[in-house]
Amino acid sequence: MFSWFRRKHKPQPEGFTLAAARALAPESDAAPAATAVPEAAEIHRRYLARLFRAAVDADAALREDEAAWLRQREEELRSKHVSLLEQVPRLPSVMPRLLAAINDPAKGNARELAALLESDPVLAANVLGVVNTPALRVRREPIESLEQAVVILGFSGMREVIAAAAISPIVNFNRDRRLDGEVVKGLWSQSLDVAVAMRTAARRTASPHGFELYLAGLTHASGLMALLRGLGSLTAAAPSGAFLSGLESLSRRYTVAIVRHWGLPEHTAHVLSCRTGGRCSHPEAAMLEQAVTLMRACVLGQAGLLDQTQLAALRQRLPDYAEGWCQGAAHA
Repeated sequence: MFSWFRRKHKPQPEGFTLAAARALAPESDAAPAATAVPEAAEIHRRYLARLFRAAVDADAALREDEAAWLRQREEELRSKHVSLLEQVPRLPSVMPRLLAAINDPAKGNARELAALLESDPVLAANVLGVVNTPALRVRREPIESLEQAVVILGFSGMREVIAAAAISPIVNFNRDRRLDGEVVKGLWSQSLDVAVAMRTAARRTASPHGFELYLAGLTHASGLMALLRGLGSLTAAAPSGAFLSGLESLSRRYTVAIVRHWGLPEHTAHVLSCRTGGRCSHPEAAMLEQAVTLMRACVLGQAGLLDQTQLAALRQRLPDYAEGWCQGAAHA
C-alpha cells in the first residue's frame, strides 16, 4: 500500500546541542568511571524496565514461564502464523485514494483532500491529533481543521502526518495491569521523535530514502507494542532482566513482520531487518539504532535514570547529522 508514496521540519525548542554535549563530556585523558556510558543494550533494557510498575531485577535469570513465552512467540514467527498480527490494527481502507491524491496534487486541492480524509472519521480525528503533537507541529497555534492542515503543510507534508495517523492506533490496547499505562502511551511519542530524527538525518546525508527512513523510525517499536498485548501467561508482577533482553530482540523481528504485513516500502523493512542481527551492516540501520538509543537515553535522563554527563558523553559519539536530536523530545 505504501508503495504509492515517493519522497517541514519541526521547530526545535532550545535544547541540548552536540556542541553542548561535547563541552560537558569529559576530556579524553580524564575517563572517570562515574561518567562511563552504558552500552546500547543496557539503555534498551532500562527503557523496557520502565514499562512495568514493579521494579525489575536486572540480574534475575530467565524464569520458566518467560522462556516458554519467548519460545512460543519465536515459533509463531517461524511458522508465519503470527496470532499477534491479527490484533494489529489494519491500515484504513481509504489509504490508496489518499495516497494517490497526495502524489498528484495537480488533480486536487486542499478542500478535496480534506473531504477524502473526512470520509474516515477515525483517521480524520487521528490526523488532527498527530498534526498537533510536539514532534510534528509546525507552529505554536493548534491546527483546527483538516483543510487548514493541508494548506499549512502542503500535500507532501501531509504524507508524513497521514502515515503517522494511520499507524498510531497500534498503541491503543487493553494494557496488562502490570504495565504503567502512561509510560506505554509514551512509546508512540518516542516513535514520532525517532521518525523526525530519521527525516532530519536523511536530509543532512542527502539520502534518497527520506520517507522510507521516516517510516522506519515511526514503526521501530511496533513489534514491542504488539508483544505487550500478550503478556497474560507470565506470572510475576515484573519480568526478569533476562526476559527484557529477549523481549527487545524478539520485538525487532516482530516489527519487521508487522511492517511487511502493512505493505510498507521494502527499503523500510530492510533497514528494520538489519537491526535484528545477522551480517547486515546497512549504514541507515546504524543511523536508526543511534536515533532509537539516544531517544531512549533522553527518556531515561528525564526520569533520573541516566545523568546528564552520561547523556552528554553518549551524544558526543554521534555523527554531525544527529545535531538537534532529542531537543525537547524525551517523552514517556
